[in-house]
Amino acid sequence: MSHAVEIKHYKQLPDGQIAVAACCCGDPVHTSWHTMAPAIFDTPGRFEQSVNWHIQRVANQHEEMLQAKAVLSGLVGQTHSFDTHSVKFEHYRQLSDGQLSIAAQCCGDESTLASHIIDSNVAADKNLCQAAIKEHCQNTAKKHELTRRCETALPALVGKEFKIDTTTINAVAA
Repeated sequence: MSHAVEIKHYKQLPDGQIAVAACCCGDPVHTSWHTMAPAIFDTPGRFEQSVNWHIQRVANQHEEMLQAKAVLSGLVGQTHSFDTHSVKFEHYRQLSDGQLSIAAQCCGDESTLASHIIDSNVAADKNLCQAAIKEHCQNTAKKHELTRRCETALPALVGKEFKIDTTTINAVAA
């Protein structure tokens, strides 16, 4: 895919470095800053080389994100089973900082909906992405199981009186 990267801003930082912001395809989420020392101008062509490297990096990151979204779109709705739990990969979304958040829900219980951040380079690789989703689903199932155990154990404690002997506790004077 073709990408159009534009230098949007530049500024000099308090420490003297120069920062350049590049945006890909007009999408502000795909804006990235690159800092350079002023000494970069000492060698002819080094500044241009550094800016070109940054432009290529921004385009590559955007392409990776598009690939990641395509992979994730194909995996939404996937269900994983763990013991008595069935966990469904519900959705994904891109966060304002460019990261990806995946969400899974266990046993159809909305209270178990849990999100997890994954890198776009992981999501862009279908095998790595499937493994990350499966791991998140497994963690969601474990959390749901622990919640069930708590919900079973806690009612037995309600109204129960506990006698605590504090005579063996030594206080230290301030």
